[in-house]
Amino acid sequence: MKLKQEHIYLFIIVIIAIVAYINIFQNSFVWDDKDFIIDWNTKNSLSNLPTLLKGEVPEKHIGVFRPIRSVLYAFSYKLWGLNPIGYHLQSLFIHVICTILVYLITVQLTTKGIGFISALLFGAHPIHTESITFITTSFDIFGIAFFLLAFYFYLRANNNKLFYIASLIFSALAFFTYEITIILPLIIILYDALFTSRDALKNNSKFYVPYFIIAASYIFIRFFILHISGRGDYFAGSPFNTFIIMIKAFALYIWLVIFPINLSINHILAPGIDSFVYAGINQKAFLAKSFFDIDILLSAIFLISIIAASICSYKKHPLVTFCVSWFFIALLPVSNIVPIAIIMSEKYLYLPSVAFCILLGFFLYKLNKKYKSVSVIIILLILLFYIALSLNRNVHWKDDIALWETASKQNPNSAMINFNLGNAYLSAGFPKKAGSSYANAIEADPYFIRAYNNLANIFIQANELDYAYEVLKEAINHKPNSNTYEDLGIIFTKKEEYGQAEKYFQKSIELDPNDAGTYNNLGKLYLLNGNYTKSIYYLKKAVALNPGSEQLKKDLNYAETLTGQ
Repeated sequence: MKLKQEHIYLFIIVIIAIVAYINIFQNSFVWDDKDFIIDWNTKNSLSNLPTLLKGEVPEKHIGVFRPIRSVLYAFSYKLWGLNPIGYHLQSLFIHVICTILVYLITVQLTTKGIGFISALLFGAHPIHTESITFITTSFDIFGIAFFLLAFYFYLRANNNKLFYIASLIFSALAFFTYEITIILPLIIILYDALFTSRDALKNNSKFYVPYFIIAASYIFIRFFILHISGRGDYFAGSPFNTFIIMIKAFALYIWLVIFPINLSINHILAPGIDSFVYAGINQKAFLAKSFFDIDILLSAIFLISIIAASICSYKKHPLVTFCVSWFFIALLPVSNIVPIAIIMSEKYLYLPSVAFCILLGFFLYKLNKKYKSVSVIIILLILLFYIALSLNRNVHWKDDIALWETASKQNPNSAMINFNLGNAYLSAGFPKKAGSSYANAIEADPYFIRAYNNLANIFIQANELDYAYEVLKEAINHKPNSNTYEDLGIIFTKKEEYGQAEKYFQKSIELDPNDAGTYNNLGKLYLLNGNYTKSIYYLKKAVALNPGSEQLKKDLNYAETLTGQ
């Protein structure tokens, strides 16, 4: 039986997508994988599905609402347990599905030839490594797959109710899996505005309403029923400065998708300003940025030029306008209009890169029409370049140390990178290397209090209490948090200076009245100095705040046995 051209195209597309990411199976769990797959017990049993459907996530990740994703973790855990190979197989499978959908969507928009080139580019593009190789993020691209399915079925829904219903179902799955897909109604309207007549656009308007209702339902449930707003505040508390730095971030997004070299878990947007700021931000560096800084002005000119060029081309080449608009619209949910505690991240380019690959496929196809041999060579060179970069970048995600050592070599003066490298070393059992990394983080940003706390803890564990005290004393000169005072309490407990220890534990509780660990330490302190009533009270308080902790229950049982209560 003779294979159709489309079947050959699809076969090659799948092979290229697999080859570019074939070496991810050697990688272990990395970074947030431990929070979601190893330590998060709720997803371990399917009997917890009602809780997961309410959007529960690990404690450190509170601030997002992705209930379908939470459910997918439960089913994946049932399939793969703690075997990273299974999760990598799953992430590669979803990427292949998305790549096929890019082909199918592009064919609906243009031709099979453009669809073939675009899908090849998308399947191999190295900007996707963070979305595929990083297991935690790979669960987000389930939402992208649902988005692409919803859009594809809309394109096929001409007088076909089943396709339209399928589009609505997949749109709901997309929105409740990954919130950045909520831009789907805008992409649908954009398509109709650019590729259909004005009368058709008017007639189709009634079909948009259900998409907006589903999107509004997501927003209502998240913000007004569950009261899940965002992950923090505007950077340095300044919406204006947040807007300024996002101009630079958008320009960098475009640069990275065009030239995907020097990829990193954390980019430096300006001296002292990391793209990933969830662990802490350099307030002074951030507030010092101005719209009239040369890097911001050039970024703004760059963005305006691209937008203006795409608008000017909408009559002759509506696909160009469509792709450029898609790219920018897809970045709106991560533009910190609603704060997300991250300036930018490569994982956010998975959906925008669809538009980029379609656009590049379009230009390469046009070149092929005029200069076939030259265009074929260019396409092959780009694919080889993409595959080589992807395979190389996948290795950087082998484990935590490999990830953060690579990032540290790229940006050695990043406080956030050095902090996470210290965490990786500490977890692997290298406290001296961890201490050095924490010290580097403090040197890069003297206001990075979490680095002080972690460095002090290394000294506490080594019973070098005077060094630990000096580190924490320096932290207090900046902006200490509750953990700073808790660690001081631990130091003075070990020194048997119980009055000082009590003072610092109480100060810690003032700053964070919901920290079970501090109540537990205070309870153990009272047990040591013979105040059994207070000891039991605070140990019970700790268990009440964290009833899932076996260690807290063990400490309480020991105290109750010892005191006969």
